[in-house]
Order: sequence, then structure tokens, then C-alpha cells
Amino acid sequence: MTLESRRSRLRAMAVAGLVVAVAALAAGFPKAALGVLAGMPVGAVNYWLTSSSLGRGQGALDPRASARLMQRNLLRQALAVAALVAAAPMGIEFLLGVLAGVVTEMLTYFWDAAREALGRKG
Repeated sequence: MTLESRRSRLRAMAVAGLVVAVAALAAGFPKAALGVLAGMPVGAVNYWLTSSSLGRGQGALDPRASARLMQRNLLRQALAVAALVAAAPMGIEFLLGVLAGVVTEMLTYFWDAAREALGRKG
């Protein structure tokens, strides 16, 4: 995975998160919008943890790289749970916003899949 592809994904995550935050605000959920903005950094760190452990994508991972990837995935889960636990006292609206911010990476993958399904490359 190249540095440019990582940057591109992080930019897409930022755009997706901002779109969700603006939509939440427009729908009358300001706490959810703030939650999205609060959760986005956790999503970005989680993406970096995985992408940086994959190297340049040259074939199968060696056993040490696989172990490192699994450790980072556990850390990703711990960070996500910590963010959600920290958000819980702020109320359900804020909590759901943080959840949306944490999963912005997944939103960008859905966007990629939809573009691919419609025959649009890029």
C-alpha cells in the first residue's frame, strides 16, 4: 500500500465524515454532528494502524507481519470501544455520532463498491 493511496483514503474518510456531520446537523442533531467530528480521529488512527502494518502489498504477509497485523487489529478494537465508552455519558445522540465517525473508513469502502458496481473506476 503506497503512501499516496493511504493519503487518498484518509482524504475520502475526512470527506465522508464531514458529509455525515453536516447531514446530522441539517437533520437537527447537533450532538450527533459533534460526535462524528469527535470520532473521526479515532477512525483515522485505526485506518493508519492497519494500513501501515501491511507494507507495500507485495504478496502474502510473513508470520511476523501477520502477528503485527493481528495485534494492531486488537488495538483498533480497543480504541473504538474506548471512544464509545467515553462518549456514552454524553448521551445516545453523541454516542451514535462517535460511532459514525469511527466507521468512516467503512463508508469509503461502500462508496468504492458502489462505484465499482456501477462500472465507474477511479
